[in-house]
Amino acid sequence: FGKGDNFRAQSKLFVTPFDVHETILDVVLGSRLSESIGEDPHGISLISSLPPNRLKCNTTLSIPSDFCHLFELKTDSCEFMTDAPSIFSYYSDIPRQNRPTWPDKCPTRRDHKFRAFQDDQSHCLCATNEREWFPCANITREEFREGVNFSVDNFSMRSCRNHDLDRSLEFDIHVKENELVSANSSTRSKATAKEMSDVYGDTEVRSSFQAQPNIIFLEIDSVSLSFSERHFPRTWGLLNHHKILTPNGGRTETKCPTGWCAATFNKTSVVGQNSIVNQLAALSGCMDQPWDSEDMIHYSRDGKDTYCPKSGPFNYDEYNFDGDDDVSHFHWIFAVARKLGYVTFFGEEFCYEDSPYVVQGQSVFDLDVDLSLEKIFCHLARIELMFDGLLNSERLFGVEYDTKNIPDACFDGKSRGDIGLEFISQMWDAYSARPKFAFLNALAAHDYSLDAAHMPLGAEKYDKAVAGFLTKIMDSNEEKETFIFLRSDHGLQGGPFPIEYSTQIEHMHPWTAIITPSEHHTIDLAAFSSNQHRLITGFDIYHTLRYLMSPRIANNDERKDFGVLFNEGIPPWSFNIFRDSISTTRNCIDAKIPIDFCPCTSE
Repeated sequence: FGKGDNFRAQSKLFVTPFDVHETILDVVLGSRLSESIGEDPHGISLISSLPPNRLKCNTTLSIPSDFCHLFELKTDSCEFMTDAPSIFSYYSDIPRQNRPTWPDKCPTRRDHKFRAFQDDQSHCLCATNEREWFPCANITREEFREGVNFSVDNFSMRSCRNHDLDRSLEFDIHVKENELVSANSSTRSKATAKEMSDVYGDTEVRSSFQAQPNIIFLEIDSVSLSFSERHFPRTWGLLNHHKILTPNGGRTETKCPTGWCAATFNKTSVVGQNSIVNQLAALSGCMDQPWDSEDMIHYSRDGKDTYCPKSGPFNYDEYNFDGDDDVSHFHWIFAVARKLGYVTFFGEEFCYEDSPYVVQGQSVFDLDVDLSLEKIFCHLARIELMFDGLLNSERLFGVEYDTKNIPDACFDGKSRGDIGLEFISQMWDAYSARPKFAFLNALAAHDYSLDAAHMPLGAEKYDKAVAGFLTKIMDSNEEKETFIFLRSDHGLQGGPFPIEYSTQIEHMHPWTAIITPSEHHTIDLAAFSSNQHRLITGFDIYHTLRYLMSPRIANNDERKDFGVLFNEGIPPWSFNIFRDSISTTRNCIDAKIPIDFCPCTSE
């Protein structure tokens, strides 16, 4: 109708069924014919402009005054919009044995018996994380591995690809301790301890931190809470087995009988549309645009803008925020972790080189970590394009490893989702003496295809991998010093399905669960449990991560917290989920959730 702006303006006004009736007449018959029928005194066509009295319920004549109290703003609590039935809930009601599934297990290289691969190896290539693809004809897998420097090479690959499916790929992950990484981690820890000593004038501060916990941050992209309940039954079974038991009946205290506490947060909200905005909140406490009511610092570099909260004792005015000074340790969780002596890991399950879709490339912060998956997936993408003759014409981040005919790409016995989990598992064994922080963004559920029956299959297979991985980490962690954040950045937000109402509602309601050791000194079980039913966002996840990492110093055989020095950059509107009791009256304005993404019905 050429009146898009008019429609947007009227979306904030009160509209009734009478108006819908008038609009239908206007569209079907035209304004002149509809007027000849007789205008309804209660209704106004939405193609025309609604009068100012439609701003309020009690001045909208066609709404009985008895119903206006239903529209009053309620501030007592945030009630989430109810997730509606969807095509995905329909398919999930069908027993799994009666619908499609992905293969349960990936075949290994040795399962493929093709003479062509054994007879002709003249064009075979090899690679490690320290070396790009190089010719390695007529060399066996074992001979290649014997020449690998395990202290610096975390993986090795050998490919003799001469066909559509690289069944010749030989791929090994072998994460071993790199003594230089451990030494640098210890050096950074001591340097920060000395900085704390200088700031506080405490000459008795020892040279190292004590009892810093390990942290695994597993983000499963595009999974709403409802999606997780439909397609991650094994993981939910694990969470329910270790869930916090709250007081009821004859139980008078909050406790976790298994030694682990699993909490699921049923009021988690997004703070924006896509992964970048939501990851920026959870990994830095920052935004991609300013929030008018907050004192924000504007960082700008290489055409990228990031807005961060100004908090903590330091004078931010002394720093150059145009890229000359390194201020990432005020905000960027990977820089904070490294400064505190953590061995760090970052994983994306694709080659994100030059990708416009990742937070590490679209914010002002550089990604500097000890270990990562980048080389693995960039090597795989590069050889895919190399053998197809497209290396110089296609972008590496655009390589898709799965197709409609091959839904689950396999890499010598490992699916794409297995690689990061195996890497982290080996990292936990290799660096057992150092505190570790690992972040993995998993893409198993990031399927925006047209086929609703097949779209969740990757997530359902990944469910088995995640449950197995978490069980292994928890069973092997006898000292219970590992915290696990299981989270999605948002619900489904791409492909054709966001046109559906249920998908739009689920998008705002991502899955968030946290597993903690039950007896850890950082946890207030009562607050942790009650916060499961409070409005939280990625900003609160970030605050909680920073609190976990804040060191405790051994001083005269007493342990005390020195978190004040590390308060820089923590959003003042955020909460520590482990210790703060979040108010039931918290709303989207309080939590800095843009109104377009606010899930609270009262707002």
